Amino acid sequence: MSLCKLCINIFVPPQEPKKPEDPKPSRNPTWRKKPRLCGMGKRNSAAPIGSANHLTIESLRESAKAGCYICSRILPELEGKDPLDIPPKVALTSNTLSNPRQDDNGKDRYLSFWNSTPQGNEDQTLASFVLHPVSVSNPFLDYQASVNTGSDECFQLAARWMQECETTHESCCKGANESWYPARLLDSGDGIGLDRVRLMKPELEHPLGPYATVLHHPHCDSQIKLLKRNHDDFLHSIPLSNLPKTWSDAMTIAKRLGIRYIWIDALCVLQDCEEEQQQNSFQESEIYRKSWVTISAAGSINDDEGCFFDRDSRTIERVHVDLPAAHGADGLQKFTLGRRVEWYFWEKLFEQPLLEKAESFQKRLFARRVLHMGRDQLFWECEKADCCELFPSSIPRHLELHNNFATKRSYARYRQGNATESLAHLTGDGVTEAAKQQVNAVIWESITKSYSQCTPTVPEAKLPALSNIAREMSQVFKGDEYLAGTWKSQLPRALLWQTTGKQGTHRSQRYRAPSWSWASVDGEIQWQGVPLPSYPATIDYALVSPIDDPLGRVDGGVLRITSNFGLVNWRRCERCTGYTSHKDMSIPDDGYGFSHRDFSLDEPIHHSAFNVNLDDPSEALTGDLFVLLVAWSYGTFFDPVSQMPDRRSGPYLLFLTRVQGTTNFFRRVAVGWNCDYFPTEWIESLPRETIFLV
Repeated sequence: MSLCKLCINIFVPPQEPKKPEDPKPSRNPTWRKKPRLCGMGKRNSAAPIGSANHLTIESLRESAKAGCYICSRILPELEGKDPLDIPPKVALTSNTLSNPRQDDNGKDRYLSFWNSTPQGNEDQTLASFVLHPVSVSNPFLDYQASVNTGSDECFQLAARWMQECETTHESCCKGANESWYPARLLDSGDGIGLDRVRLMKPELEHPLGPYATVLHHPHCDSQIKLLKRNHDDFLHSIPLSNLPKTWSDAMTIAKRLGIRYIWIDALCVLQDCEEEQQQNSFQESEIYRKSWVTISAAGSINDDEGCFFDRDSRTIERVHVDLPAAHGADGLQKFTLGRRVEWYFWEKLFEQPLLEKAESFQKRLFARRVLHMGRDQLFWECEKADCCELFPSSIPRHLELHNNFATKRSYARYRQGNATESLAHLTGDGVTEAAKQQVNAVIWESITKSYSQCTPTVPEAKLPALSNIAREMSQVFKGDEYLAGTWKSQLPRALLWQTTGKQGTHRSQRYRAPSWSWASVDGEIQWQGVPLPSYPATIDYALVSPIDDPLGRVDGGVLRITSNFGLVNWRRCERCTGYTSHKDMSIPDDGYGFSHRDFSLDEPIHHSAFNVNLDDPSEALTGDLFVLLVAWSYGTFFDPVSQMPDRRSGPYLLFLTRVQGTTNFFRRVAVGWNCDYFPTEWIESLPRETIFLV
């Protein structure tokens, strides 16, 4: 890719006005003159606010067609609009380069484009770009994307990622033990043939090197799988032509990375032996963690689609530019230029079809290293680095998920029991004793929030697909009790989850967990971080009934809880018909002279809104509605998850309905919290009662 002369001139000091030249792309532009910048990317006061770019749509279109990286990103933003809304003269202007944050490898700079209306009174941002500093000695600097993810260039990049991890990442190699192997492996070694593999038992013939694991679609419908009747045949050979394409492609990848042995659950675990399947489930974390690399068929829709995909390589092409060095230093510094929305590493990764499956979530976290074969590009995750073809050396620091412990790096720190380091990574500063006491809750909430965005292949697998992470976390939550996705020590805080209101959120039709557990709903959830909390609610009895595994499926659960409790009137406002997400339960704004127990589902009215979030927006609520006070917040604190000051204060409530045919058993239907200035005397005046929550 290249930049046209007009885009190059964005970084050149303003000269005498000239008629815009016809755009002609210039490869890898270098600015020999320093733009009027001071410090690190900030224009001095004498510089104009913006500089003109293409003045007509025709000029912009011609430049994009000629291959200008910036123009090709801006043009679709204009052509997608009604032509009547596009002024005949569109002046694209670039803002000053700014530098809002510090990066480990230098300082990123930001650039935005907007178009001006003829009246000049309304500007609209069209595209934002980031310039990320890169070292001229970076070994990945010259990497060029190919048109297929199975190309030699892609394999060379993957091999380089793995080699760099093996030689420079001490934590990724820590605990590596080639003497431990699963009960069976697939061998693609010499003498077997290029078109077949065979099953082997490490206890009988010691492998000559490490093994790889494969992350593929759960519950594959393949007709070929390991059974008691074909076990001996598999020891002789398995033709690759009989396997789903994803599996055979994964074997090709492993072999090209120099790995002879591979583990695929359906071919290495007897599928008609329940005892062996259960044993494999308990060993899952060890199998993936002890493998040298996990090959993830991230981009495949099913196991017949394979691991290699044709793609438009222009979407991940990079442009390198040279800009003046920082702080007035002499010389130039090299930057990678890219559009911000194309740089969202985690969004691009997690939208891959396989990673939307709940069954893939914990396997990905267990793996030492993961090579994701995406539809549009390759991704790499290990305990020290996150890379992709767009950022082959490492993703920029500002794209890291500092508040998400579903990343491999964060999970690895937490699994090792280093809570202090984990929380310091979140907050960026020191850790108080009070913060240490909350770290387990914060991180478990982060993991479950990320997990809730995944969909289990079968609804009843929601808890089992998280059970091995819970099993590992039991070493951190020492002596704690696991209750259907929640830890007993985190109650009553763990009751304050909410659905995000995204389309499709609903409570599971088949019983899966108690109503007070986040696992009872399908759809993304988030947690109410309560600032400086006190918990009026006390729980003196908590019990769930596991079906087989204490960390897996349950068929019942109950809490005995004591707190302020009472009946409220529920009135649905006609104006809110059709609302399917966040509901705001408001009091009419007439002061304090009326019953504060009389609510209506309505839009927020001034300061007096009490926010209510329904667990299942599609559920028709009938009968009496009750409130239970769970927590009270006081003042402001720094939330380590959002990394923002949290100024909410006041009560946090659960909204309940009575279980039919009972007098003292209730189920949860919503969670609520106040906005500032909401009158709360009525909550404080409610009597304390003991109820059972199921």
